[in-house]
Amino acid sequence: MAKITRSLVFLFMSLGLFSCGSDDSGEEETSDLILYKIDYTTQAFEGGISFSPRRIAGGFNTQIPLEIDKEPATMDTDGSVVLIYEPTLDQVFQGALSLEGEANIFFPSFIEPGDFLELNTPVAFPSGTQVQSIDGDHSQAPIADIWSAISRLGLTEFLLNNDTQIGLFLYQPSEDPGFSENWDWILMLYNP
Repeated sequence: MAKITRSLVFLFMSLGLFSCGSDDSGEEETSDLILYKIDYTTQAFEGGISFSPRRIAGGFNTQIPLEIDKEPATMDTDGSVVLIYEPTLDQVFQGALSLEGEANIFFPSFIEPGDFLELNTPVAFPSGTQVQSIDGDHSQAPIADIWSAISRLGLTEFLLNNDTQIGLFLYQPSEDPGFSENWDWILMLYNP
């Protein structure tokens, strides 16, 4: 009987040791990705959305890992532009492309500006941070004005840290500058 009791105690202790090293919560680690929509001509904040894609183990990325999939508009059909978070292949943006320049964002549904907590003091743009141009060269973009549109948002302050990467995408339903009133900047904050 003592031998069976010692065996059971050893079995339970062994199980206890193995379970201490594992995460039984079932929760996956996630990254943070925020998309802010800012009007191209006025630099007014028009909405935002937060994603928590699954974190992928591996080396540290210095770029937001996005893939762009574009189907140009033709005389017969509208096209589309899709941004895909590469590690998980999750779609984070999809908008229409048309010869008439009609803007139609299918995904995501942006949360309205009035639904964001606003701060009294603006959050300064992080010094020394490079802005990643996504699908084009946006080095001449008015980044100070674009940042000003989201600098008083509590979500910006909450997410911003030394590892945050910043990306900028210009959603142009048509590349014709005559339709630029329908263009939008999509500013991204990403914590891998």
